[in-house]
Amino acid sequence: MNDEREKLWRQICRQFYFQNDALAQQILRQFEICKTDDTVISVETPMEKLSIVQENCKALGLENSSDPMHKNAMEQIIERYELIKNQIRSEYHQNLATHRYEEFHKLLLQRQSTNYCLDDKVLLVREKEAFIRLYDSHHEKMSKITNFLRQYMDTLGSHPFLLGLKQVIQWNLESSNIVGWRLSDAVFLESAGKTFAADSVDLLINSLNFGHYELTKVATEKSEPRNRVWLMDPYLSDQDMRDLLHLFPPKYRLEGRPSGDKYMTGLFRMNLIGLCDEPQPFFQRWCVLL
Repeated sequence: MNDEREKLWRQICRQFYFQNDALAQQILRQFEICKTDDTVISVETPMEKLSIVQENCKALGLENSSDPMHKNAMEQIIERYELIKNQIRSEYHQNLATHRYEEFHKLLLQRQSTNYCLDDKVLLVREKEAFIRLYDSHHEKMSKITNFLRQYMDTLGSHPFLLGLKQVIQWNLESSNIVGWRLSDAVFLESAGKTFAADSVDLLINSLNFGHYELTKVATEKSEPRNRVWLMDPYLSDQDMRDLLHLFPPKYRLEGRPSGDKYMTGLFRMNLIGLCDEPQPFFQRWCVLL
């Protein structure tokens, strides 16, 4: 393999994958054509650019011939070019993943529960002496989770997250301490489509007031998913949690295993029996509209 050819090929592959260059795309198309013994330049190439594509293909040795020796050399060239192309494509996807995970990390650095404060990478509960959990606020919380469930129930990739969220609510309902949810960032970014990460973070932090902190203590590659602990709002009462659990669909409608693991903490739930809850209006508690 000619070093100059390899250098040119790497440059063209990078221009295509990293810069979405149109000419580089045409050259790669011609490379794919050459793999089938057809030397016709793609007709999609504008005439004024055709000579540039042809010159680059010639410089790369992408010309077929009836000469058996040339055919053998061509096969070796194509094999080497295919290897290089796959390497650069892998670099591109790795770079894309790194960017996505770093952007997600930056997003979470800017978003935090109003009922926690971060102290040396550990969450502490903000103690509120005169805290009252307003009924309207709780009703809005339930409305938000209902809308989220309605939006993502038909997306199978979201089901493990939904099962995990339901499970962590149940864990906390059964405990006087806050039970954390150890979760990989990959659950948000690799599961249920482009909008899922932003929507699920909005649900956890803005609607359910979850706190979070990064669990990873050792340096990792930037493209590797970080692990975090998510902690439920310490001021949710048992009744609040029962209300939330009633919103989830039955287990048979959700596929897969729950995302994440249980993470025990020494933090106390501050409103276990609902002393800080605003009483529901009599009408909502006892009357049913028919």
